[in-house]
Amino acid sequence: MVTIATVIGVISALLIGVNAGIFVAFSVSVLPGLNRIPPEHAIPAARGVNRAILNPVFFVFFLGALVGPIVAAVFAYIAGVPVAGWLSVLAAVIYLVGTFGVTMAINVPLNNQLENDGDPDPERDPSGRSAQRWATFAIPWMNWNAVRSVACVIGLLAQVGALVALA
Repeated sequence: MVTIATVIGVISALLIGVNAGIFVAFSVSVLPGLNRIPPEHAIPAARGVNRAILNPVFFVFFLGALVGPIVAAVFAYIAGVPVAGWLSVLAAVIYLVGTFGVTMAINVPLNNQLENDGDPDPERDPSGRSAQRWATFAIPWMNWNAVRSVACVIGLLAQVGALVALA
């Protein structure tokens, strides 16, 4: 059972780590890159990114990082290593609250608001409203994405701790 718990724990750590990488990449490249172009171009680009990430591969990583540590915890308990189980549960709770929860409660609604907030074409938006719309989206989105990134890293550390306890 320790071997099964370890394999599931490794897969869980990888899933959480991939999400950490995705969120950190958004923080250090995607949003800063979009902030370097005019808002009337950044808005449709961000909309495209938001649409593109809604795909089965992302969902496997995103949801797997939540389910994996729970399954790992069950197998750690069965294997008689409760410390590993508790650390996997901790990883799942951190991911649930700090990544999944923040995504669903804050980042997705911001994405939806940006998606449904009209045409950013500067010829149709002579008032320059696009700059205000972009700031209303980008600043909170980046701040909460940083929370997701940190939560993933902390969850990853907890899951790695579970693997160490299994060793």
